[in-house]
Amino acid sequence: MFGKIFYFLLSVFLTIFILEFFLQYSESTSPSLSELDPVLGTTLKKNKAYTYFNEGFSMGYTNKFGYYGPGYSEERTNNSLRIALMGDSYVEGHQLFDRNHFRSILEREISKKTNKKVQVLNFGMSGFDLNDSYCYYMNFANKFKPNLVVYVLESSDFERYSNKDRRPTCYIDNDSLKISYDFRKSKSYNFAKQTSFIRGRSQVIRLIYNDFILIKKGAWKSIVFDKFYLWNGSHNNHYSNIQELKYDLVTKAIVKEIGKEQNAIFLLRDSIPQSIKNDIISNNIQYLNVNDTLNQEIKNGKNPHYWNVTGQLGHWNIDANSLIGEYLANKIIHNLNKAKENK
Repeated sequence: MFGKIFYFLLSVFLTIFILEFFLQYSESTSPSLSELDPVLGTTLKKNKAYTYFNEGFSMGYTNKFGYYGPGYSEERTNNSLRIALMGDSYVEGHQLFDRNHFRSILEREISKKTNKKVQVLNFGMSGFDLNDSYCYYMNFANKFKPNLVVYVLESSDFERYSNKDRRPTCYIDNDSLKISYDFRKSKSYNFAKQTSFIRGRSQVIRLIYNDFILIKKGAWKSIVFDKFYLWNGSHNNHYSNIQELKYDLVTKAIVKEIGKEQNAIFLLRDSIPQSIKNDIISNNIQYLNVNDTLNQEIKNGKNPHYWNVTGQLGHWNIDANSLIGEYLANKIIHNLNKAKENK
């Protein structure tokens, strides 16, 4: 009996070892790109290669500064236009190559039409809401001195979630907006720090973790049942009734602070209540919504969330990224021309 158990465990160990060896050297998938920082919380490893298979496909590297795309340094030349992109997985862009990402389209279009030196920096991180993006900007992205900050948001990003056990979060103290770093005390953060060595290096552990996330989201059904099941994924609005949004005092203070300290654009992926839209505009933040642009594609028989290569629905596809890059470039060029006229 003992011998059978021993050989069974040995075969399991050898199978895992061979699988790990294959995944490591075939580079068919990537270990975790993220690491934990006592100030930033979840952030990116520097100079790290990645390969992702999801509704799309991507390969690339994080740069030497720890964000996606070309590694533009903290110093910015006076004659350059530097744009920081803040947001969640739609900005992060693990579904496509950087050359097809709206970051690259935006950079190329503005440069081509204005003859300016344009640098667009991608600070997107999966799962970020407005609170997360603001904290990440204040603690990291603002070091790169952008002329313009574009927050890519959906309606649910204006509602702060209480589960911030691996990220800093905002709070109000004596009418001032401050950032709390209490996540350092959480069990989740400390457990993740203690196990970071193996999680960050093992492909098998990463695959198990990704499967756990898919099961948690309910996305496993679409994989198992394929065309017989339609998954209502992250491309849909979080709220059926946008009036349910809890736009609290802290989020209002974040919007106010962004309007006061940054030259910012809020690019919305869906609708928000008129009261929040009014608050954004009253704080000197430009409000843009890509709904009309994407809805026109749907009317033309093209779903901006459908990926032909996998037959899946998900994030913006390559064509949608191109449209959004051009749309945003035209809006920013219009702003530049208007500012020039007012001088």
